[in-house]
Amino acid sequence: MNKENNNEGAKVAWAILGFFFPLIGLIIFIIWLANNNNNSKYIGLGALAGFIVRVVAIIALIIAILKLAVTTVSTGASDLIDKFECIEYGPGYKLVLDGNETYCYNSKTGDIKKPDYNFEDLEDYNESEDFD
Repeated sequence: MNKENNNEGAKVAWAILGFFFPLIGLIIFIIWLANNNNNSKYIGLGALAGFIVRVVAIIALIIAILKLAVTTVSTGASDLIDKFECIEYGPGYKLVLDGNETYCYNSKTGDIKKPDYNFEDLEDYNESEDFD
């Protein structure tokens, strides 16, 4: 009975070793598989589980980094457009796009200013401008 408990403990230990060190677990699994060792199954399963967990974690990390990068870039571009459009009115004004209407709003004072230009005017100006 005591020998069976030790054998079960060894199986769990090999599985844990394979989980935390999948490359080592895979190497030991291949060697033991060739030698018909009974513990090869457990270290192989531990290595497989460790590999799968690492792949999923790497994919999740890549998705999180990409999402953070896209959010940062889009927020930065939005702030830049706001500052460009409303800079003539001074600090505190933010660009507001309300349907077809564009205006600058100061949340501290409640002032609303209508720009003398709109995006279509800027596009026409950029297309007609010759930079030679």
